[in-house]
Amino acid sequence: MGKRKNKFSSNIRGGAPSGYAGLYFIAILTGVAMMYFSDTTEHDDLFLLNLLGWFMLIFGLAKLVPELRPLMDKYFPLPGVKSSDESSAFGVVKNIFAALMVLSVVFLIFQVYIIRNTFGGAKVAMLSALAAVPVWLIMLFVIGKLLPGIYSDGDRRFKIVFHALVFFTSIGAISVPFINSQFADVRVEYNSYRVANTYTTSGKHNDVYHINIYTTGGEKESFIVKEPLFREATKRGSVTLCTRKGYFGYLIIQK
Repeated sequence: MGKRKNKFSSNIRGGAPSGYAGLYFIAILTGVAMMYFSDTTEHDDLFLLNLLGWFMLIFGLAKLVPELRPLMDKYFPLPGVKSSDESSAFGVVKNIFAALMVLSVVFLIFQVYIIRNTFGGAKVAMLSALAAVPVWLIMLFVIGKLLPGIYSDGDRRFKIVFHALVFFTSIGAISVPFINSQFADVRVEYNSYRVANTYTTSGKHNDVYHINIYTTGGEKESFIVKEPLFREATKRGSVTLCTRKGYFGYLIIQK
């Protein structure tokens, strides 16, 4: 007699963690640290360090994500019995969050220039993304209450949790800079800033011009500018920027 197929086998498809999740997480943190150092240091020859930081960040994320499913199953065990109601609504919710994740990432990519051209934009985006995490947790709780059994399948649970996390953090990251820019004061101001350093990087079709300046508060900000402004900043050691005060008070470079 053949072995009886375990009807709950789909719950454990994730397998066991490889044990390298900690190393992948360290790679992510190291990549972020390298990017931060290369972007804030006085030197202008650290583009390769920045590129290596991006590589380590992407590599760490690519290797860590597959580890999350078995880790979730290990520390948050599935119910012993699957829900008898395999409603089509479960698949609809899963597909909705998958679509929302893709749309939010695309929107973030196309609007990232707003973050780049906002004073303190990277910090604002990071804090906004973190602020979206409680909303993500509340949404998962509400879905679990409205659709009992939706988290009874390990594969479906992981996809909903992961896709929803990416969606809420991506929207959170861009929401404050986007609103700050779209509803900014129409009046413009011209202020002179001391240049920390300037450098160029090679783009696909032409060079990209970067300037790092010191704000009035002594903090360092990095911007991508056009060549004439780059030449002026390099020659004079200072640069005059046209800015607008954003809706939340964060200054925006007016192109």
